[in-house]
Amino acid sequence: MRSWKREASFSSSQLPRFPSNRLAILLARMILPNIAFDLLLFGLLLAGAAVDSAFPITHGVASLLVVGGATYWAAQEISEWVLRRIGWTQEPLATSAALCAGGFLYFLLRNQSDFALLALSIGLMMGALMLSISIIAAFGSVLREGRFAAISGWIFTAGLGACLGVTAGVLALILGASGTANLGAKIAAIVGALVIWKLREKLSPPEANPHFTTKNAQSVAPAVAAPHARVALFPQRGTLLDRFVPLLILGAIFSFAARDLLPVAPPATPVIAAPQTENPAEN
Repeated sequence: MRSWKREASFSSSQLPRFPSNRLAILLARMILPNIAFDLLLFGLLLAGAAVDSAFPITHGVASLLVVGGATYWAAQEISEWVLRRIGWTQEPLATSAALCAGGFLYFLLRNQSDFALLALSIGLMMGALMLSISIIAAFGSVLREGRFAAISGWIFTAGLGACLGVTAGVLALILGASGTANLGAKIAAIVGALVIWKLREKLSPPEANPHFTTKNAQSVAPAVAAPHARVALFPQRGTLLDRFVPLLILGAIFSFAARDLLPVAPPATPVIAAPQTENPAEN
């Protein structure tokens, strides 16, 4: 039971150590130049939006998968940020809160099919399990260490994850709208977010990604990887969240300024059986 608690919660004083040489080699293989990472991220968003516009039968699933993957990644970065600032976090809590919030919006406003309901039910059950585990881990950390950093970390992790999920859900609805008439607005939003990010990158260059700073890998990686280093592609500078936030803001603005871009699933109408009439021939 004690070892399970150590795996469930991570504080700044109980993080594992990794061999510096092995970790440096691993991090070096996962790096992408900033321009390549930007093209990959925004290119996938454009591809998903184009597929959903051209094929209404997808019901916005292509954009949902791309935005969902970016949301999962961004939620991990939020968890890492909370860990560095507060000293306690739960990465499954951040990812489950973000994905469940976004998935619920997609089901409520876009796709109320039986399959979507089944996927949402499974996701909500897993999210409730992660929520329960994180609450137990937070209180266990308070009782074990005598500090309330776990409570603050839990609140920040769950709150920021839920906010990310809501804004990402709105973005997935807009990018997944059917019909080629909306494709120009989608492209404008994605390209506008890319331009905003590039301007910010020039005017205020972001810090080097902590996952990529190989010379500080031994000291930095344990503070952002729990319990193992994440195997993924990382940009040289900044994070995926830095690139994702402008698009989330533009998506929220579009949702208020152009409500027609938000597809709303028609309410389910109850099927009423027609009254049976007697056959005159039988009388």
